Amino acid sequence: MAKPVFALCERDPEYGKRLLYALNRSFGYSFSFLLFTSDQALHRYAAENHFDLLLLSNQMKNTMPEEMTGRTLILTDDPAEGMQEGYVYRFQSVSQMMEKVFRVYALPRSRNAGAPAGGARIVGVYSPCGGTLKTTLALVMGQYAARKTGALYVTLEEYSALSGILGLAFPATLSDLLYVRRKEGTVLSLLPGAVGHFSRLDLLAGVACPEDIVQGADILPDLIEELAAGGGYEWLFLDLGNALGDALPLLKLCDRIVMPGREDVSSREKEEAFRLRLLDEGEEELLARLIPVVCPRPEYTLPERLFRSYPESPLSPEAQRIMEDAYGPI
Repeated sequence: MAKPVFALCERDPEYGKRLLYALNRSFGYSFSFLLFTSDQALHRYAAENHFDLLLLSNQMKNTMPEEMTGRTLILTDDPAEGMQEGYVYRFQSVSQMMEKVFRVYALPRSRNAGAPAGGARIVGVYSPCGGTLKTTLALVMGQYAARKTGALYVTLEEYSALSGILGLAFPATLSDLLYVRRKEGTVLSLLPGAVGHFSRLDLLAGVACPEDIVQGADILPDLIEELAAGGGYEWLFLDLGNALGDALPLLKLCDRIVMPGREDVSSREKEEAFRLRLLDEGEEELLARLIPVVCPRPEYTLPERLFRSYPESPLSPEAQRIMEDAYGPI
């Protein structure tokens, strides 16, 4: 499946090059971006080639190719004008810029080219213990996988705090998807406008309030299966918290279950109790998918250091080792 092609036409070559670099860095695995610095070059290309969307400088809006009517966004210096239909504010993050593209034009993120025929591989990250760096590990594993293909991180923690930890603004939450799933029976049309981005990893924000996890527990497995089967991702990382009460229905969906632990006696006993529970439930197959790890604890604990992107994160070597031991080089 060919990538959608986005053309960027900008007379300021320095701004154009910076924007092109940022777009390729964050979205280049899903889209092809082309830069034109003159309307003549744009028209020559458009006469013989196809592109799906045009990002056009405000100073050049009168030179829009006729065939691109309805598929063009004007880059404007005015933030108020950027809120209007057909315009996008140029001095904002590329993630915010692209969210308007997805929302207005309902373009898919084109993950399907790399996704397995049966849907995304689901990697669960779960621990019966606290303080294991579980969320950090799940995020870094997701970033490692997202280097070359589409990956989605979904947090099922009752208090994920992703917005504060990562400094992101999410357009929707897991609560929204649970509501739409229960009402409409599907969420795939909502997904492109619901995710945020951290490096190349797509993220779905957690629930708006802890009660939504409990009240939505009955439809969560179906929701996750829908995201894996139809979201177009190759990888789906589930950060499982203990608010679910019973995590087994979701763990059964996982291809692998990474279980970070700690070396103290209390944590080891909790991990052993979890394993015994799987045996008592006759879930020997789940036990075979379990990957127990003890993450090296960095000397510093500031969130902005722990949540740095792969490969700068201190947990990058451990995340890469886990993924390569389970799946081979990615």
